[in-house]
Amino acid sequence: MRRQDRVAISNSPFIFVISSLLIFGWTACKKGPSEPGNQPPQVQLRVENLAGTRVNPLDTLIVMAVIEDELPLDSLQTAWRASGGTFLAEQNTRAVWLAPALPGTYWLSCRVTDPDGDIGVDSLQITVGNRPPTILAITPDSANVVIGNQVLFRCTAIDSDGHVLTFDWQVEAGQLLWARGDSMLWKAPQIPRQTRIMVRVQDEFQAEARDTTLITTYREAGSVWIADTGNRDVVKVSGEGRMLFRVSGFHTPTALAVDAVRRTVWVADPGQGKVTLLNFAGQSIATLTGLGGPMDVDVYRPNGRAWVVETDSNRVAELSRDGALVLRRIFGFLHPAAVAIDPKNGDVYVADTGNHRIVKLTAAVPDSYNVATDSTHHRVYPGLLEPVDVQVDLLQNHFWVIDRLLEKAFRMTDSSSTRQAVSGLRLPSAIAIDSHREIVWIADTGNDRILKTRDFSIIGTINGLLLPQALSIDPIDGSLWIADTENDRLVKIDVDGNRLLEIYGFSSPRAIVVNPGQ
Repeated sequence: MRRQDRVAISNSPFIFVISSLLIFGWTACKKGPSEPGNQPPQVQLRVENLAGTRVNPLDTLIVMAVIEDELPLDSLQTAWRASGGTFLAEQNTRAVWLAPALPGTYWLSCRVTDPDGDIGVDSLQITVGNRPPTILAITPDSANVVIGNQVLFRCTAIDSDGHVLTFDWQVEAGQLLWARGDSMLWKAPQIPRQTRIMVRVQDEFQAEARDTTLITTYREAGSVWIADTGNRDVVKVSGEGRMLFRVSGFHTPTALAVDAVRRTVWVADPGQGKVTLLNFAGQSIATLTGLGGPMDVDVYRPNGRAWVVETDSNRVAELSRDGALVLRRIFGFLHPAAVAIDPKNGDVYVADTGNHRIVKLTAAVPDSYNVATDSTHHRVYPGLLEPVDVQVDLLQNHFWVIDRLLEKAFRMTDSSSTRQAVSGLRLPSAIAIDSHREIVWIADTGNDRILKTRDFSIIGTINGLLLPQALSIDPIDGSLWIADTENDRLVKIDVDGNRLLEIYGFSSPRAIVVNPGQ
């Protein structure tokens, strides 16, 4: 009876329904290909450390993969790919990519596969750019070159991407003698001018950089040296008025002398009690210290030795041509203010200001000679009041003296006490002699003018100045350079008195000397 009941139950409809529910219910829990749960993973790439899609060679990018899927993330398989460069690190949702060195467009992709084999993919396009080269310098960067000279230029450039660089040189004037990579040899033109030197630097992918330097070519003969006293500098200017360079390190530069033969310049600096010897490039060769107020200096070109007045020590001294030694000292003066050497024989003329006279020393005067007690190697020209400048005529046996308090310019004969004068001055301070044209220029300082004279007659006047204190003639064309001291400028005029240049940027210039050439 029990066996029959069990069979009946097993064959009943109730048991069939339950069985069907269990079977069909389990099947419904599994994914079906047409149901939303079976969609492939959704992948979206983004670069964490980049705005845009352009990078530089060898940059490092952090690429993030944002993945959406109903299955746990750790059940998914991720594969990173790139058409160039290198993945330094790879994780499911993050990769570190090193860009290649070569410019171009590259693809980065991430492929995500779920356990059912469904696949999601996303990709990024990254452009690797090419940075242009960088020119660090062209040396020399702003050269001043004597006409016809040769200069070696070099361009210093780098490429951040490590590419090979080529150099293309061009010159506006002069002659490009040769160009080898980053170097170029140039010959300056034969006329004064400014010339552009240009270089183009290019990498192997045609990215480039350009630079230009401006070179001033000038004649050494006719260049001008200025004691820019208020600025405590010595300045060199071309004959065309271009500022070539400044030399600092002085206190009160007051007087200058140019030795065109040895290409040197002597600078008297009483504020520091020194005389400095410069080369024509403005570099210091020697400095002699311990001098007693050196107010003026002149150089004897046949031997290169200089004479300097030591105003505070009441003496004059001869210096060796290398600027290192005092060769002779002559005593017996009182506040000497100026010195000039006769280029014909080496005799030395001293404005012995405190003793109201000019003293001429012979070229053979011995060391430690005293003009107050000795008599064999000097001559005295008395009758003055305050001689402040003395200049020797190159062609005649004359010398000229400016007496500030007598307010006259005297021409004295070397062999006698005969003298003639230009009068009508007010506190004159300087004189310049053009022997070839028989012209004498006088700085009539108190009257704010320059006088042009011949045979003691005034034949021209340069007005519009303010306390001019120094003059120098260019022997090539007879033009005159003026230190217009209180106007803080230089003025250049031609031999007829016409203004050619006005150059500013100075402070109380007190000395000016033109390089006469050899």
